[in-house]
Amino acid sequence: MWDFNLSFGNADYCNAELTTGWQYNFDDICGIFSTSIPFWWERLLEDPVYTNSLK
Repeated sequence: MWDFNLSFGNADYCNAELTTGWQYNFDDICGIFSTSIPFWWERLLEDPVYTNSLK
């Protein structure tokens, strides 16, 4: 983890103050953000082997 100040809601853009949700959905929340979320993050969560291992 980095940007600990941002992880505690110290950002005033794209609903960054909210502490719910997942990072892989960030493009849906904030389309103006310049860094694109990797497509495979969401794809990993569709894989039952991965999600079972993650649990």
